[in-house]
Formats: sequence, C-alpha cells, structure tokens
Amino acid sequence: MSTVAGVAVDLMKGEGMKFAGLALAALCAGTMAQAQTVLEPGTRMCLETAQSSGTSFETCITTAMAQCDAYEKVSAAALDCLVAARNEWGAEIRKELEAYALDDPSLKRIAEIEAKYITLRNVINCDRQMELSLVDRQPSDIDKHNSATCQAMGAAASYVEFLIRTGIVQPVR
Repeated sequence: MSTVAGVAVDLMKGEGMKFAGLALAALCAGTMAQAQTVLEPGTRMCLETAQSSGTSFETCITTAMAQCDAYEKVSAAALDCLVAARNEWGAEIRKELEAYALDDPSLKRIAEIEAKYITLRNVINCDRQMELSLVDRQPSDIDKHNSATCQAMGAAASYVEFLIRTGIVQPVR
C-alpha cells in the first residue's frame, strides 16, 4: 500500500485505474505531496545533451532514478522510492507546463491536455500489464514492486514525451 496525495493506494490488480484519476487530478492541480526527493537533478539538461549527441534518453532516466536501485528490490524502502520518483516526474511535468507558452493561453491549454493524456496512457498501460500478469494467480510482493517500477518509468516516459511533443527537445533518431 502506498500513499499519494494523502490517499492510500494499492498498486495491485485494478487499483492502478483508481490511482490514474488521482494522479491526473494531482498533475493538473499541482497538489501531489513529496515525501522524499529521489530524482537526481539535471535530467532535462541530460536529455538536451543526449539529443544533441544523438544518444538515447534512456541513460538520463536511469541516472535520474538511480537512488531507487540502491534498495533491496522487494522492500518498503524501494516501493516508497519508486512512488516518490513517480510523483517527482509528475512535478517535473507540472513545472514544464507552468513555463510553457505563457503568452498563449490556448497553446498552454493544449499542452495541459496533451500532458494529461500522455500520463493517462502510461498509467493504463501499467494497469493492463499488472492485470494480465495476475491472470490465474494471486499477487505477490514482487508484483507491487513491478507495478511501482512501471508507474515510475511510465511517469518518466510521460515527461520525456511531453518535452518532445512541445518541441522542448527533439526525439533522438
């Protein structure tokens, strides 16, 4: 069980969709609380450097979330770290939204809509993967870790995709 915006959320079997609504509301409203800071600073600079050098964005994401790899895989500390990372990626998207297209309210609203649906797609994908993995079996502790990892990586992917869609960075080809 994890806590997001003061609400207990079970990251297992169908509960991801309940989290999706909370995550999207918090993303748009900017209310998601931070329990700890886990992402390494400089991710956007890393992405811009990767873009200019033609290297993969994956290294930037892996480096940003390295602190979570320091914990034993199936532990409360690892789960808390992944949930915090997911929340921080959401905060990074909000920060980019606040700075984006300040002089054009229509463009800013389009960016907000894009961010919401990019995030929702990734949350739904994690929920789908979890439900499929639980066909004909009961959830285990590793499933919670896998779900939290998917949610954190999905939030990271949402951040990168938002930067690409808004033209802040260009995709690496």
